[in-house]
Amino acid sequence: MMVGALVAGVVAMLLTWLLHGIFWLATGDLQGWMPEHEPLPWWRLAVFPVVGALACAALWWWIRSRGELTSIRGALADPERRFPLGRSLADAVVQVVNVGCGASIGREAAPRLAAAALMDSVSRRLGLAALDRRTVVAGASAAALAAIYNSPVAGAFYALEVLRITDFAGRRSRRVGAFVVGLGMCLLATVVAWPVIGRGAIFAFPGARAASALLPLAVGAGLIGGLFGVGFHRMTRWAGSVQSWTGWRLVASMAAVGLLTGAMAVMFPSVTGNGQGVVRLAIAGSAPLWAFLVLSVLKPVLTSLTLAGGSVGGQLQPSMATGAALGAGASLVLVSAGVDVPLWQLALVTGVAVLAANQKAPLFSCFFGLELTHPHPTVALPVAVAALLGWLVREGFERRRSTAPNTEPRSGPGHQ
Repeated sequence: MMVGALVAGVVAMLLTWLLHGIFWLATGDLQGWMPEHEPLPWWRLAVFPVVGALACAALWWWIRSRGELTSIRGALADPERRFPLGRSLADAVVQVVNVGCGASIGREAAPRLAAAALMDSVSRRLGLAALDRRTVVAGASAAALAAIYNSPVAGAFYALEVLRITDFAGRRSRRVGAFVVGLGMCLLATVVAWPVIGRGAIFAFPGARAASALLPLAVGAGLIGGLFGVGFHRMTRWAGSVQSWTGWRLVASMAAVGLLTGAMAVMFPSVTGNGQGVVRLAIAGSAPLWAFLVLSVLKPVLTSLTLAGGSVGGQLQPSMATGAALGAGASLVLVSAGVDVPLWQLALVTGVAVLAANQKAPLFSCFFGLELTHPHPTVALPVAVAALLGWLVREGFERRRSTAPNTEPRSGPGHQ
């Protein structure tokens, strides 16, 4: 357990350093595509997503031509499948470069893949049994996610709900132990990464108490955010079904998406990257209503096209960004109608609802939103309500599909 946590923490630090380096090369600022001091010039916004897409496409062409890569989910489903260690680490590096150059995709898949591949190799050398090996691989993957976002509790629930770490444990008594192992790995990996990631919240969130209207509004936010999350999931599932580009077609498709991303970034700079720019914009309330509404649609569409074009990456921050933009826009409408609700609080609640529906993981989504922002404790209940309702919306849609004639089998949780 300790080795896996150390591996995950170090991987999170190294890939974060790499991301900051790419940010500096692409934008001249370590803060990324939404620097605080002044807006980026239009030519950086337009050019670097295309340049990054071309470079990453060429690298992925080379990596994928050497043979099939093993996904985390595939390795957990079949303990006999091995990660090609060198190419898996190279794949993780390319993912980070892609995000750093502005691709609209999450960055958490890269450290998760690198940590899982390394722990798979280490556990095989140590001679661990298949069940134990899958437990530490899942734990290391979740711990890397926890480390890059300083969210150890959310990381543990990611291991439980999305990676299903307890499914590999066998007896009920061992399932509790597997979750404890995952939580311990997430806690230790987070501490290891503190020198680079820091101990504070990822987003600067005001510490005000929850507005009196926030809890009832969380019901509507959960239902509407759940619908957006279901739509996001279906778009990315479609993207995965068409993502079969190889060779020059991969280069052409990624270049086309990079060109589109650059064009959109000139008008909406926050749409670049994993979505943190959109969340910061929503928390600050520094955009008009129409811009938030456009971003709530543009972010999931552009992320899905990025995946369809051949990129690999996560959906956590893009999901949060989609909901944050939607919640911020709704808050502006409500305030104009005389309803007193802070924009940043409704942005957080709606963002968590979209994430819960997309990943089908309410506990993870709730704690992820809380650990990213460290809000006042009174905000926790509305966040939990929105996460639960967002998940229930996803469940309702899947049950309806499972009972309809000639439907596909029910899909598993999350995308990663």
